[in-house]
Amino acid sequence: MRIFCSALFLIVLITAWGCSNKATNPQPVTIREGMRYFPVQQGNKWFYNNGQYSRVLSGDTTIAGTLCQRLLQNGETEEAWTLTSARFAQHLLSGFLWFDPPLQIPFNLEKDKPHETTALGRIAPGFTSNIDSARFTGTLTFTGYSQKDVADVTVDSCIGLHYIIKSTIYYHSAAADTSTDIYDEYYARGIGLVLLTDPNDTRYLDSAIINGAKVP
Repeated sequence: MRIFCSALFLIVLITAWGCSNKATNPQPVTIREGMRYFPVQQGNKWFYNNGQYSRVLSGDTTIAGTLCQRLLQNGETEEAWTLTSARFAQHLLSGFLWFDPPLQIPFNLEKDKPHETTALGRIAPGFTSNIDSARFTGTLTFTGYSQKDVADVTVDSCIGLHYIIKSTIYYHSAAADTSTDIYDEYYARGIGLVLLTDPNDTRYLDSAIINGAKVP
């Protein structure tokens, strides 16, 4: 009986220690099922700001040797995307700047831990511009999960991303222009970007068509 009691006490002690250890060392909050927040399939469409912006994935394009899916905004090429189990990436922005390396959202981000990011933007072949190149440096921080209202529907488990990005634009015949942008993005599972809060370019989702179905 004494041996049994001693063993039982030891089990209780180990269990209590395990619970205490979890309480003092909680598991980090991470992005779960990251690919579901970025539905990169041909024909998917998004509508923002009462129809002011329409975006659709239509066709392929090759950026620096990488085959990407082309995103049209209001009928014009705006971005080029790729998606893997490890990250979502933008290879083209504003229709003429391609990035080396691409602008990435890694899926292994931990909540409230800033992720350093840097990329050089170059002019895409076939375009002429007074811009020579652009350097983007800063941090990307996963801010956790929240609810967002989209077209009178509350969407759960949206991931938040907070950006502090310094942009330096280099011109052919003028001094460089530097600015810092601070903004937030919110993505919903199975929908994509539902809200962009930026003092210069706030966007909110009206609706989307994902895999042929209207959401939310």
